[in-house]
Amino acid sequence: MKRKVLSLMIIAALALAMCCVPAFAEGEDIKVYLDNKELSFDVAPIIVDDRVLVPMRVIFEALGAEVTWEGETKTAIAYDPETERVLAITIGSNIMLDGDGNKIILDVPARIESGRTLLPLRAVSEAFGCLVEWDGLEREVDIINEDLQYALDLTARQETVEAANAEELLNFIGTDKKIVLTGTLYNLSDEIKVNNPYVEKNAYDSGYKVKNVSNMMISGNGAEIVTDDILADVLSFDNCEFIELLNLKIGHTKSLPEYMCEGAVTRFDSCNNIYIADCYLYGCGAFGIYADNTKKINVTGGKIYDCSYTGIWLTHGSTAKVSKSEFCDSSHMSGFIRIDESKIRLTECFIHDIKCDSAFIETLTDTSDITIRDCTFSRISYVDFLSSNRVNLNMDNCRFADSIAVG
Repeated sequence: MKRKVLSLMIIAALALAMCCVPAFAEGEDIKVYLDNKELSFDVAPIIVDDRVLVPMRVIFEALGAEVTWEGETKTAIAYDPETERVLAITIGSNIMLDGDGNKIILDVPARIESGRTLLPLRAVSEAFGCLVEWDGLEREVDIINEDLQYALDLTARQETVEAANAEELLNFIGTDKKIVLTGTLYNLSDEIKVNNPYVEKNAYDSGYKVKNVSNMMISGNGAEIVTDDILADVLSFDNCEFIELLNLKIGHTKSLPEYMCEGAVTRFDSCNNIYIADCYLYGCGAFGIYADNTKKINVTGGKIYDCSYTGIWLTHGSTAKVSKSEFCDSSHMSGFIRIDESKIRLTECFIHDIKCDSAFIETLTDTSDITIRDCTFSRISYVDFLSSNRVNLNMDNCRFADSIAVG
């Protein structure tokens, strides 16, 4: 409802003066990079009055926004579910409005070329909190997310250390650290002497909790971090920020169906800016990822499998983006996603060979947002696909392959 009201207010506020459209400059193709990754356009970017214009949907979605089009007023509305930013821009107008009705003056108005709506790249990107640089010689635009730039600055401050075993790993944990795992197996259930103010031993199981750490990377080159304790979380973080887990295998040594673990593979409480890349989260862990009041979880290129309860559980305002990842080989689950007052977006994921004893997507409240785009589902079974029709579920360009048993 909030989005609809904002949209109507923005459209009503757009009293537009239409103006003539100037000719645009021709030349070699313009390349656009977002966080060092080149964007692909079906209609090439153009230059109008020294301003680069790009297709609307590509740039908005690359920036993490959902796009709606109001055909009657020829107005595009972009909404970022993570930051709740709203932008509205109308064809032919040099005024862009944000969600509070503030006017942003455009040097060049939006226009339509080859059936696509083109927007001024710099104005749109900066409105979404990005830095924009133009290389006129190479005809290239670099868009840098301010959060990423901050993360890069943090990475430069990290002290690199090498950990050969589980004891060294736990004792090296701390702020401004890059921990490179040189071994192959790190069993946190081994007898370990820990003398580290950032690591707390759990009283109720054999696990550990990492607390109050900022700016830490654990890089594994395929190394495994495991626990034998079915009650323990393998890696647990509390009040931490800017944590990176790269190229790791993390899990419980016990496996389904003999064991039903209660601990999570990874757990985050009151954290923010969590980056998990190319990691395998496995074992009988109740959850591949559990997050409570944790903002900006980014998962890419990984795999979550062999879980006994749910793949990802988000609660109390947590937000997550998952891309190019695989969910598979799990059974007796209460939803492959379980979400409560939180937001998640899945893009280009492969979800297969999963059996849920109840709903495939379990929603505990009607105040959650779920977006699933360009994903493939195969050999999944469930009682209901969605536990509640009141939740905001958006599915776009998803493919359901093979047979799907329901019930």
